[in-house]
Amino acid sequence: MGGMGGMAGMGGADAGPDAAPDAGPDAAPDAGPDAAPDAGPDAAPDAGPDAAPDAGPDASPDAGPDAGCMGTDTNCGGACPQPCAVGMSCVVAADCQSLNCMGGTCVAASCTDGIQDGTETDTDCGGGACLPCADDSHCKMTSDCIDKVCSGTPLTCQAPTCHDGVQNGTETAADCGGSACLPCVDGDTCKVGSDCIDKVCSKTLLTCSAPTCHDGVTNGTETDVDCGGTMCLPCHPGQMCKTGSDCAGGSCSGTCQCPSGMVVAPIQGGGIYCIDATEVSYGQYQTFYNANVPTGSQDPFCTWNTNWTPADNWPQPNGSTVPVSYVNWCQAAAYCKYVGRRLCGQIGGGSVAQASYADFTKDQWFNACTAGGANVYPYGSAYKPTTCNGADIVDGGLPGPESYFSLESCLGGETGLLEMSGNVAEWEDACDASTGNIDNCLVRGGSYEDHAQGLECNSGGTAVSQERSYQGSDVGFRCCL
Repeated sequence: MGGMGGMAGMGGADAGPDAAPDAGPDAAPDAGPDAAPDAGPDAAPDAGPDAAPDAGPDASPDAGPDAGCMGTDTNCGGACPQPCAVGMSCVVAADCQSLNCMGGTCVAASCTDGIQDGTETDTDCGGGACLPCADDSHCKMTSDCIDKVCSGTPLTCQAPTCHDGVQNGTETAADCGGSACLPCVDGDTCKVGSDCIDKVCSKTLLTCSAPTCHDGVTNGTETDVDCGGTMCLPCHPGQMCKTGSDCAGGSCSGTCQCPSGMVVAPIQGGGIYCIDATEVSYGQYQTFYNANVPTGSQDPFCTWNTNWTPADNWPQPNGSTVPVSYVNWCQAAAYCKYVGRRLCGQIGGGSVAQASYADFTKDQWFNACTAGGANVYPYGSAYKPTTCNGADIVDGGLPGPESYFSLESCLGGETGLLEMSGNVAEWEDACDASTGNIDNCLVRGGSYEDHAQGLECNSGGTAVSQERSYQGSDVGFRCCL
């Protein structure tokens, strides 16, 4: 028995109170607190569902998808896919969102920094933030270009043309106006009349306007300024025409001509008008009288005149070439209107002021009588008592108007102009008022009753007048055009 105890003492440690449990062949490994796991060759790692990752003191942190990119600043620039914001470090422009790296720091893009940066399509231009680019600069869209055309390969700003579909260059509307393109149509924008096909640019709307007969230019179907063509009144002598219908006198030879029975009176500074070669005769007035023109067509200051009958010597007994007399101002004016003319008045149209009766630059009758201010009498500067039918001529009978055939010596001031002195004085569209029959209107040239002074073109320096309703043997008229 003592031998068996000795064998036990030889085979194992003392199994006192602190002895380890029997580690027999089926014993489980010691799982004490300090026990190391079984790291045998076939041992599997602990991969339980709750196993925590190894977070030892030398482990690297999780650095996201760009972890480890070689940037010029944190996760940007350099080899990193994201460029750096303003204020971050950089080496080259591509490191910066602004494409502008200065002194190693990304700076904001500028339209004056001399480089292409930011959204610019070329140096300091384009991209929306800067002014549009000049021609031949790089671009992405039309707004990048000063002339609004971006095309070609590569895309570049193009010079303006008159067929690019946009308003550019000096154009005032798309492909028209300005100094390079054709004029614009009505309704398009403009700056001056030459921008418009009809030559009128509204000063208030700055748009091209349709032609009118009072816009001061030749446009539409007009053959000269505000006359001729199918819409406006006929043109005056000397103005451009295409056919006789363009002319007040019905005669066109490139320019409107004086009709038969009238002569040309030149205007100082250019232009012409026409004046009857002779005083209106009884035969001519008879044609008007027979036409029964309604008296209601007269001007308001002539409504008192209710007929066209001369006050005396009617029907005329002395032959058709004797000047008609005994007609008042309104009857004379109505005749001239009937034949498409007017009583002589102001050069350029309308009535002439009585104060201008001796001004050849304003008064039609005086200009023609004096040959543009050159003569005192129609025929010259010296009085010739027997040249015209005045009080000093001897006619072998009672004084009175004579046929123009007997007065061919009374010639001037213009070539072919007869009887501007004497015979009958002539109504002129030069009245002191426009109220009615008592208005005073000038009568010109003197009559068969006048001597030398009264036969001067300026009536001896005194304007002579009669009431508008006057009808006498010494007053007739002629017309102008």
